[in-house]
Amino acid sequence: MMKRVLLPLVCMACTKSLAQNKLHITVTNLEKAGTVYIAIYDKPDCFGNPHKAIRKLVSQPEKSSLTATAENLPQGDYAIAVYQDINDNKKIDKNILGIPTEPFAFSNNVRPIVSAPTFKQCKVLLTKPEQSISIKLMNYL
Repeated sequence: MMKRVLLPLVCMACTKSLAQNKLHITVTNLEKAGTVYIAIYDKPDCFGNPHKAIRKLVSQPEKSSLTATAENLPQGDYAIAVYQDINDNKKIDKNILGIPTEPFAFSNNVRPIVSAPTFKQCKVLLTKPEQSISIKLMNYL
């Protein structure tokens, strides 16, 4: 009898932990032209390295804002970096001091002052089947 009760409970727990979620990311303050690149990270040591993003979304804006959706994400912590490639050279351009010359942003709208923000500062906890966040692009130059 105990096995019959326990097995469904174990299966339900496994199913819940494997539940896949959607994260809707609205990016605002976009320039009129230029591809928007969104990188999603799930580990602090990968944050900021575009080659180590677990998900990359690319979109062409039609207005001053856009919403992109990352699907099939397990529940957990994520940090997001965004930039708009105004000249469409597929990279974020920087000046001689390493400061981006194209619009960029991070989840939680963290505004870096001296160095890039940390994963912890940008961390978003995904806990619902569908969740939305908003990120406003900034341009230092």
